[in-house]
Amino acid sequence: MKGRPVATNARTLQWLCLGLILVLGTALRFYRLDHASLWGDEINVAVVSLGSIRQALEGARSHESAPPLDYLVVRFLARCAGTSEFSLRFGAVAWGILSIALSFQLGRRLAGAWVGIGSALLLAVSPFHIWYSREAKFYAALVFFSLLSNLVFLLASHRPRARNWLLHCLVNCVGIYFHAFIAVVVGCQGVYLPYRWALQLVRTRARHGASPLGLLPYTAARA
Repeated sequence: MKGRPVATNARTLQWLCLGLILVLGTALRFYRLDHASLWGDEINVAVVSLGSIRQALEGARSHESAPPLDYLVVRFLARCAGTSEFSLRFGAVAWGILSIALSFQLGRRLAGAWVGIGSALLLAVSPFHIWYSREAKFYAALVFFSLLSNLVFLLASHRPRARNWLLHCLVNCVGIYFHAFIAVVVGCQGVYLPYRWALQLVRTRARHGASPLGLLPYTAARA
């Protein structure tokens, strides 16, 4: 019973730190968001996105490594909030802020809450991430879906249920339509998963006194 208030206080402090980090990250990304005019690539995205849905899709196809969903998001923001620099860049800011929260969740699942806090803080003040979270481009979405894909991958690999793997597939499919480099993230996960399965098999059979050499056929079959 004596340990419960300490644990509660630690958890409260962790959530307070995360809240402050999110406020800091939000402020850094919104600060003078519309101060600079749109530059070349942003103008290309805006011009393509301000047309019809068909024009947005055709424009995305003509741009290298530019799947269509980001163009459709920019088009939606322009239709709802206007064509100012602030409105067109709002989507990137939102992806950036959500990425900070995902960075906390990923760090917490891998190594504990305080590691998650540190991860979120590093991303919140990262100059590169701040820069790309303030551009009307798809880079902030790439970071968001990379983190989300890894987070769902951890869930599915630790709890290998059909619905978890289906969620993983859905997240990656949507992410690829924001940026094709999500396929690289999926490829890295595909390399890690057989390694993890093989390592689990080795540890499980080693507990029963099996020889490491005798485990090689089982490890290769499981991988």
